[in-house]
This record gives sequence, C-alpha cells and structure tokens, in this order.
Amino acid sequence: MKQVTFAVIICALLAGTFSARADLLPSPYLPLSTEQFLQANGSFGDDCMASGTYNAFNQAWSQTDVCFGTHLHTATTDVNGITIQFGQSNLAGLVNNFGEVLSGVFSFVGTIPELGIDDMSVLLTGTLLDAFYGPVDFGDGSFLPPMTHALIELDYMAEPFAGLGSILYWGSHADIGQWGECANFPCDEWQVNVPVGAYANYSGSSYLFFDRELFFPVPEPSTLALLSLGLLGFGLARKRTA
Repeated sequence: MKQVTFAVIICALLAGTFSARADLLPSPYLPLSTEQFLQANGSFGDDCMASGTYNAFNQAWSQTDVCFGTHLHTATTDVNGITIQFGQSNLAGLVNNFGEVLSGVFSFVGTIPELGIDDMSVLLTGTLLDAFYGPVDFGDGSFLPPMTHALIELDYMAEPFAGLGSILYWGSHADIGQWGECANFPCDEWQVNVPVGAYANYSGSSYLFFDRELFFPVPEPSTLALLSLGLLGFGLARKRTA
C-alpha cells in the first residue's frame, strides 16, 4: 500500500455516519473505496474552485475547475511537490438519467513555471469512464459529503504527471443545492436539472492518479492460456463444419 499524503482527502474523511444514495443504474467504478483511495500514486487539488451544470433533458453534464498554486504530491516528492501555478479543468459529457456515462471528454491546461511551462499548455487529456453524485459512506465511521465524482482514462500526460498512472479521479467537494430535488420524490440525482447558479462555490477538489490495473486487472497467464485454447478449439470446430 503506497504511503502518499493527501491533505485534500484527509480533510474530506470526516467522522460520522452518512447514508449514501445509489444511482438507479449502479456506477461500475464509483464511488471509490477507502482501499482504492490509499492506492493513489499522486494527487493535486488544493485551492481549486469548480462550477458546472447538468441538464436532465439533453443529458449534458459540464464541469469546470480553476486552480491557483496547487501542489502535486507524489510518493517521491516532498510535501510541496511541484506547483501548478494556474490550472483549469474542463469536462463535457453525456450522462443519462440513470447515471450511466454515454460519452465525455476531459482536459486540463495550466502553467508550471518550475518546469519552464510559463504559457498555458495542455497537461492532461482523456475520456470520461464513470460519473457519480452523492455522499460516500465508507462503512467505518468516515464519509465524504455529497459531491461530484468523475473517473477519467487519460490518453495524454505531460511532465511531471507521466508515470503516475493513466486513471484520473476528479472529486469536487460540495453539496449542490438543487441536485437531487425533483417534482416526484423519490428521484435519482441524474433526473433533475442543476443550473449554473446552484452549481458553484466548491470547498475544494481532489485529483488522484491510479494505475490502470487497479480498475482493469490484467488476466493471469493461466487465464490467457485457457482463453487461447478455447479460441483455437472454436476455430478448429468451425473448420470441421465448413
């Protein structure tokens, strides 16, 4: 288990109990468990503020996050790490009324003067894998308050992010006022509209990097061998019947 200090996570793991609402269609990867959080390779997100909208009619979800002087924490750097002087995340996706991601793209641009990146540059890009809104109860007396969660598979990582893992988690700590309210209660959180006025003024964000294998385990060699033998047998059977 990696020993990485994440101030943004520790602040969010509050003592108490909280009943989590589940999506009508359970998210395949979210919310993350305590064990998964502790396996992150790096993080940033202090001093970030996000805003966005969700429209239940056209199923469009957008979210923007602006960060000032946020530090990259990894297992091999000191507590301050490398400073992203200015950064902005942009997420545009389609999430149906059951909470299922249909599509989505993510980008993070910014400046890192310590590395000579003084002009706004593309630092991360990827596609949306999963989305979730609501509280997270870890079952051990700790919980995360209602917030947006996004899981992203990165296809581009600039230095110094390269090597931290191609799966990015983006969680924004906030209780969005109108998310979860609907005319016919009970309802799912993705069946309501969240206007920009009710979707702002976050108390912070967390960006965590994970190895892809944590979510997409590589099959054991024996499993691959059995699969190969099965495909070979299927091919030979087709030849005999041809």
